[in-house]
Amino acid sequence: MSNEVIIKPEWLAGITMTSEQKRIWLAALRGGGYKQGNGELLCDGRYCCLGVYARVAHGFEKSTLKGKVELCELDLDRDLGPWPDGYCHTDPESWKSIQGVLAGMNDNNKSFREIADFIEANIHACDEVKP
Repeated sequence: MSNEVIIKPEWLAGITMTSEQKRIWLAALRGGGYKQGNGELLCDGRYCCLGVYARVAHGFEKSTLKGKVELCELDLDRDLGPWPDGYCHTDPESWKSIQGVLAGMNDNNKSFREIADFIEANIHACDEVKP
């Protein structure tokens, strides 16, 4: 996997995550209160970074997150854009969306702290001033 992960500007168009949701999410990813897992939003007590988002930004219960893979399964796909068609965690060319990039980073052993740093630098909330 390449170390260079890119968010295309068109992927940011129309996302509805607010700066408050982003702040809470970043704090949760950096806070150490969530064990990291992969493949699902929540499996065996371990979270994907997208599962942490659903939990802290929208208050979804653990029982609702179990077995889910995509935010669209929770009607949250507008928050961070759609799930990419043809996603494969080992193929960065297939990530093609914000959700795909974050799931790919998560499932390829980037730590929550590294993912939080990437989000902070590259993904702007709908109410943030863009550089």
